[in-house]
Amino acid sequence: MITVFYYNPNISFSEEYQKRVAEQKRLIAAYNKEEKGWPIDIVEGDYEPERFYEMSKGYENCPEGGERCFRCFDLRLRKTAELAQAGGYDYFATTLTISPLKNAAKINEIGQAISGGICDFLAAFGFQKKNGYKRSINCPRSMSCTGRITAVVPFQGGAGSTDRKCVIASCGMRNF
Repeated sequence: MITVFYYNPNISFSEEYQKRVAEQKRLIAAYNKEEKGWPIDIVEGDYEPERFYEMSKGYENCPEGGERCFRCFDLRLRKTAELAQAGGYDYFATTLTISPLKNAAKINEIGQAISGGICDFLAAFGFQKKNGYKRSINCPRSMSCTGRITAVVPFQGGAGSTDRKCVIASCGMRNF
């Protein structure tokens, strides 16, 4: 089972958050209707901009891609790991590493640090290299894509794999 967890406290307005959640739900429903891959569920996280403001206090002047971003990644991945632990998931992952504008190595480092004792973190692979993001938009259905790259999970079929559960922290959609 694959679950997309939509949680992003770094969105300024509730209306924008709701638009992104609605788009995520629409894409997942369309994917599931095709019945061509792993079924995907979605869990909507609470809209908590105050958690972002509290976390980023004192880091307001950090450049994009700096320490404030790393703290935000930690907040979002930690929330995902907590959901994974509470839900009995085997793995948690994130789509944040797909963006060519994000520091995938740092995101993977944060995810690995958080995973200790909770559940395994699936580190992302090289979507940022060799136009990987552009190629990922057209990835095969067997990689569990939902529309325009909501989630790609390196889930390999095999003995017992149907009993595995993974929760993915979604980076959010802006395709509306």
